[in-house]
Amino acid sequence: MLLYVDCWHFAPYHIRGGGYICYRFIKHEHWQNEKINSLQAQISVVKAQVDNQAAIIDWGDGFNYLAIGNSITRCPGFLDEDRGMAASTSDKDYFHIVSTYLEDGLDEDVVSYAFNAAAWEQQANNRGEVLAMGLWDGYLSEKLDLVTIQLSENCSDTTTLEYDFREMVEYVQEKCPNAQIIIVDDFWSDEKSQIKHSAIDGLDIEWVNLSEIRGNVEYQVGMGSIVYWNSGEEYVIEHEGVASHPGDNGMMYYAQKIIEQINLDK
Repeated sequence: MLLYVDCWHFAPYHIRGGGYICYRFIKHEHWQNEKINSLQAQISVVKAQVDNQAAIIDWGDGFNYLAIGNSITRCPGFLDEDRGMAASTSDKDYFHIVSTYLEDGLDEDVVSYAFNAAAWEQQANNRGEVLAMGLWDGYLSEKLDLVTIQLSENCSDTTTLEYDFREMVEYVQEKCPNAQIIIVDDFWSDEKSQIKHSAIDGLDIEWVNLSEIRGNVEYQVGMGSIVYWNSGEEYVIEHEGVASHPGDNGMMYYAQKIIEQINLDK
């Protein structure tokens, strides 16, 4: 503030407007610092949560499957927290359907895990920072045989999404060199779908196309629909954001398209 006082009191009247500019500059710098500190605090919280969750994973010597996604894959805070929003029961989200398919079709133990990586989507200013801080490393492993990536729906700023998405996929490839990687299309946005598809051009991965169900209400859970807690208690969907998520039809479509791409001989 000393700079502001000096500008205002000692400058001639015709340039006193410069004092206001000095003030605005200092105020803006202060706001930026507060914003940076806030983001760093958020990242620290997310890192602590991820570290706590990652500690429970013990990839086995059989078939290992990791699902990386947002609330469609796993939604902490929604009902029993072990499902993707808004499957009617935990076993009807796409992750559990795919996991059951693997367990039924393989003559070896299957370890499956899903985690919510929406922090990557929301960190629009520097999504790479989430990777650089090792926030995903507790999940990624050379032991993984299959990784599905379902991310983009929460990306409100798409300015750097193409670069960020490719960077993220290549990061997963590097950490999981023995895994087949399957990218799941965006459920709501044609623009993000095109960006993601362009981002993975030339990479050795598979793509799940959702264009047939994108924007189709028959594959969304819908307002007034009833879903169930694991205890069997009913829960009525009364929030528009939740209502737009894939219902059981949408989840089954996801699962079937993913299963079509799985190569068990990889």
